Amino acid sequence: MIDAVAFPPVRAFRMGECRAELERRADGTLLVRNPAELGPYPQKITERLEHWAKAAPDRVWLAAREGGGWRRITYGGALAS
Repeated sequence: MIDAVAFPPVRAFRMGECRAELERRADGTLLVRNPAELGPYPQKITERLEHWAKAAPDRVWLAAREGGGWRRITYGGALAS
């Protein structure tokens, strides 16, 4: 039996509109797409890392269990490396 694990509360977030259009092609291909327009997004994947490294450099970005504790990488540390 698996023990229940208590997770901290998760803040609400908006994923965007969830609609789908299906296109069936003669060759059997099915194309599924969301017709909603994309909102603004970063030009490069590191843009948000750069933002949070300036705004909260000591905040944990990634953490993984290591031995009996945790290995933590902050936004500032990640950008520096």
